[in-house]
Amino acid sequence: MDKFCGECGKPISNEDLFCAECGTKVGREDDVKDKKNREVDDLKSGKLSRSKKIWGTILGIIICIIAIGLLSKIFKTNKSDEKLTNNNVEVNPPTIHSDENSSEKILNKPAKISNKEIENFISLYVDYLMIKNIDGILSCYANEVDYFGVGKMKIEFIKSDKINYYKSWDSVNYWLMENSLSISDLPNNAKSVVFNMGYYVYNTIRDKSSEGIAENTLKIRRGNNKLEIYDEKQRIISSNTIESTTVQPKQIENADQNKSLNEYATNNSEELLQTENELPIYLTTAEEMPEPIGGINAILGKIVYPEIAKRAGIEGKVYILAFVNESGSVTKAQLLKGIGAGCDEAALDAVQKTKFKPGKQKGELVKVQVSIPIIFKLQ
Repeated sequence: MDKFCGECGKPISNEDLFCAECGTKVGREDDVKDKKNREVDDLKSGKLSRSKKIWGTILGIIICIIAIGLLSKIFKTNKSDEKLTNNNVEVNPPTIHSDENSSEKILNKPAKISNKEIENFISLYVDYLMIKNIDGILSCYANEVDYFGVGKMKIEFIKSDKINYYKSWDSVNYWLMENSLSISDLPNNAKSVVFNMGYYVYNTIRDKSSEGIAENTLKIRRGNNKLEIYDEKQRIISSNTIESTTVQPKQIENADQNKSLNEYATNNSEELLQTENELPIYLTTAEEMPEPIGGINAILGKIVYPEIAKRAGIEGKVYILAFVNESGSVTKAQLLKGIGAGCDEAALDAVQKTKFKPGKQKGELVKVQVSIPIIFKLQ
């Protein structure tokens, strides 16, 4: 018998259409139900087909392997954290090893210098030279400078050199040549600056003058919160020197031909000294230089911008050399460098009309010549 009753589960023969126990009709639909019931019974009793048992075992093994792998990862992570904690291990960022000239120094490099800063610095430096402002000139230098190729010199030497130079000439005048400024980069954000500077120097006593153009090469860096020159070179491009004698010894009638000029000068020193002292001497530098009473605005307030210069759009800087006596009056004004179009005359007139605080040397009022730059700029 291979059939069972769907209601009571009693076995019935294949020929029977009804169950002998409960009378339930048995047909083909009940065969499917009987088959399912048998599978359930087999499952309960542990009777499964061989193929199903094999596939079930394989699936179980796969699930176990995956679970073991996941558990192993979690366990290893926990163990690693525990080991780091127990051994007090600190994780530090990698250390970058560098020599003196690499990364560590790069971090401490001075800020970059803009070309505009260089232009302003050079303009100020030339103005200081022009007006013989020793303190201003020295403020442009580093404490030690490679000075005109003679080696590294201290600031004290440069000060002495500038003072002696100004003493050699009654009038020392400089100006920056237009369109001559060339700027290039150096290591550590320093700059190399090349420019041409016109000059005119004059000695009253010897009636000697020299004029020309010099090419200047400066190396400039940022130090002590300011720009400073640490290397200076100069090359003379063109020069013209004129020298004559204004004070000639007096001719001696019937003088001995073997008598030297030195002997004459010795015997007549008083006469020569008197002749020399008749020339008004204006110092080129003094402990206290003359200053316009009311400042530079006292001069600018007297200037009327020439109409022709306005129409032509003329702008620039005019340099005037003023000779100031002990009372602070301008006895003479001389044009050193102009821009034309009536601006030079306007600047000369304004300086001559300005009253100055006189210069002093060792506490005494003295005659001093001073260079004054006047800027003409259209609004």
